[in-house]
Amino acid sequence: MNLHAAGGGNEEAVTEHGELDELSRPSISFTRNLILFDEDAPTQRDNGPLRVWRSAKSLLPALVTGAWGGEEGKGDRNPVEHLYNMVFIRIPAVLMAVVYSKNLVDGHGLILSFGGSFEEVHPIIVFAVFAIILR
Repeated sequence: MNLHAAGGGNEEAVTEHGELDELSRPSISFTRNLILFDEDAPTQRDNGPLRVWRSAKSLLPALVTGAWGGEEGKGDRNPVEHLYNMVFIRIPAVLMAVVYSKNLVDGHGLILSFGGSFEEVHPIIVFAVFAIILR
């Protein structure tokens, strides 16, 4: 597996209508195929990370992916960044919110130690932190 970054950034690969360019290389590609010599070469419109991101958006709820609202191409310009955010930030935060909610229902809130004294954190504060992370 070979990772390489394309030069020039993604700003030039977006057309004036906000669509992804078919002739520009993706920001991250797992292959060495060239656009001029290969029909299946990765482009901004069709590449591996983009296909994974689009399938994740279609299968998972917006709380997990972060693709809120009616914006059709949300995250399509930087699919690797959004996949990273989903896997390492959003999914663990959602799972921790579920575990915290279960513990709260069982009567065990979040307890923090402040130099020898133990204080329970109010659930509104905990859920506010989850809301800030998942916004």
